[in-house]
Amino acid sequence: MQNWKISASHNPAPLSGSCGTYSSQTSRKTLVHIRLLLYASLFVLSQGLLAVLFPTSGKAYEAFAGFQIDNEQQYFSYAGLRATLNRPTWFAEPFLQLFAFRQRFFFRSEGQLLEGQLNQLTPAVGLNKTINGLTLQVSAGPALRLTQEETASTDEEGAVTREKETIRKVGYDLSAYTSYSTDGETFEGVFSYTNLSNFFFGRLRWLHYEFETPQGIPVNPGLELSASGNSDFKESSVGGLLGTEIGKIEILLKGGYQNNSTFHGGGYGGIELYVRF
Repeated sequence: MQNWKISASHNPAPLSGSCGTYSSQTSRKTLVHIRLLLYASLFVLSQGLLAVLFPTSGKAYEAFAGFQIDNEQQYFSYAGLRATLNRPTWFAEPFLQLFAFRQRFFFRSEGQLLEGQLNQLTPAVGLNKTINGLTLQVSAGPALRLTQEETASTDEEGAVTREKETIRKVGYDLSAYTSYSTDGETFEGVFSYTNLSNFFFGRLRWLHYEFETPQGIPVNPGLELSASGNSDFKESSVGGLLGTEIGKIEILLKGGYQNNSTFHGGGYGGIELYVRF
């Protein structure tokens, strides 16, 4: 089964504060759609460039997506596409990746629990190196982030007024991934950092490959441990994993306990999908 890796920061911090004006729902959706179309077009053009520069080289394509939600209705969803240039004679194999995510989060300000939504698009370039059972990977790219947040103000009579504001930021994202596989076991780790709010994410995973159903469907249990945050927000989690395959699609279910600065203890669950073509 594929190692569950994503070469991008994939659990960004809840942000607070604002630095813009709130636009209409239609304008926000139009802006997001234009950006997605632009970077999808750039990804397609980059594949065309690779085909021209390396017409006889093999290329491997991977698609992945996931969704995670906790007991407070905070969620994180993502999707990505990666193209790797297979060059066995090179020191490492280069790849291009397009990664997008959307997150709903809550934060506290002036005694109020406020909602925010964060959208980010990250095109990245990277290198992948495999030595026997050891895989090493690094990537970097720009991070384009659009955040909508609630703000709350209290008048002299104590009435609370809520408004929404938009934050647009451009930064960069750095990511590193490693995995080591033996007969029946895989250990992996991922670390990422973005200068947008100086946020980091780290995760360790273990998967055991041995069991299968009478129909030959693999059932792979595992564990994960993660931590993320910055100076304003901290989160950690520990949970179980269960992986399987249906045709060419690899599926990973996850769930466990998490603790964060906003709600402290709680539970989470999610699903990850992966396909190579």
